[in-house]
Amino acid sequence: MTSPGDAVTDHDPDSAAAFFGGELARARHRAGLTQEQLAEKLNYSRGAVANVETAQRPPQREFAERCDEILGTDGLLVRAWKMVSRESVPAKYRGFIEEEERAKSIHTYEQTFPPGLLQTQAYARELLAGVRMAYDNHVDTQVEARMRRQEILRRDDPPRLRAVIDEAALRRMIGGPDVMRDQLQHLLKMGEMRHITIQVMPFAAGAHAALNGQMTIFDRLNGQPVLYYEGPTGGHLMTDSGVVGDAVDRMDVLRAQALSPDESADLIRQVMEEL
Repeated sequence: MTSPGDAVTDHDPDSAAAFFGGELARARHRAGLTQEQLAEKLNYSRGAVANVETAQRPPQREFAERCDEILGTDGLLVRAWKMVSRESVPAKYRGFIEEEERAKSIHTYEQTFPPGLLQTQAYARELLAGVRMAYDNHVDTQVEARMRRQEILRRDDPPRLRAVIDEAALRRMIGGPDVMRDQLQHLLKMGEMRHITIQVMPFAAGAHAALNGQMTIFDRLNGQPVLYYEGPTGGHLMTDSGVVGDAVDRMDVLRAQALSPDESADLIRQVMEEL
């Protein structure tokens, strides 16, 4: 028997989640399935399916993949999920993400945490949950968005990533020893890739060229670099040649002040052993 919640409404979506929910409902209807029948095939509750269709709960990638498989939608729902994933990124960071996706090289200094491109899923979840002070569906969606960002490093033509990470980021306990060990091991593994260079700024370096905030420089294909600077008032994208040029100089000095890649790997292993 079809329940009222199984009905397919036809209205313009006001969000990516609403678009996903509408496409899911239409595909389910074409397949001749009720929400309960689809839920059984997915091994989810009917309420979970209903909440996704009404945009009360953001879908996860695994959910979208299973629905595509069961409903024969040829990747439609995974493509729609990517829209949801992008929308889950706070508006103030979307410009940053766009620059990241099209950069030919990325130079970054991080004071507090490893760069998002180098975080494990477990570490990212603990970090984002701590910022939100709760575990919820939105944290899961943000974690998936962060993992999706990392796909640029697996492209056939990945950007060159040169990261300087403060020693504090290696020692700040996020999620407990197991999560931290896996994160540090992940840094070692990523640092072995030909297009990724990881250096650590040790406490012993004392004062250095970027104590006043973390920064990222994106080299665009057209040769015009863009600076993302994050300080006490938040993050800002800058293209002023004087400001960006100063940041490029500071980044060069930072790399000279930091440990070499081999020395950095040794320090990471030392922190792992201490854990």
